[in-house]
Amino acid sequence: MRGAAQKTVQEYDPPIVPPRYIVTGGLVFLSGVTWDTGTLDEQLDAILPRIDGSLQDAGASWAHVVKLSCFLHRSQTVQALRTGLQRVLGAERGTLLGGEAPVEVTYSFVDGYSTPGKLIEIETTAVL
Repeated sequence: MRGAAQKTVQEYDPPIVPPRYIVTGGLVFLSGVTWDTGTLDEQLDAILPRIDGSLQDAGASWAHVVKLSCFLHRSQTVQALRTGLQRVLGAERGTLLGGEAPVEVTYSFVDGYSTPGKLIEIETTAVL
């Protein structure tokens, strides 16, 4: 990153650590988004619209996303996550899971989070 690049930091309301997103050097970095109740599908139903809202507020959209980093609780499967992402994001955003311009989606397993019940955390990177 160049030293002269402007940086915009958007906090949550009320502010928590980490911030909601950072825009710098033509990139948008969303902090990890989680939810602590329900099944994996129910958590995706809560998380993905929140990511969508943050992208929009930052001046981006799902079409600008270049990377999703998914931190999946060890009790879940990557296939269940992929199915859930496709179900919530739909065909118009299907390039996230393959297509003409697929987004890099990484999967890492974790043993737990700060709050019991969390099954997934998703960090998002987009290009403006």
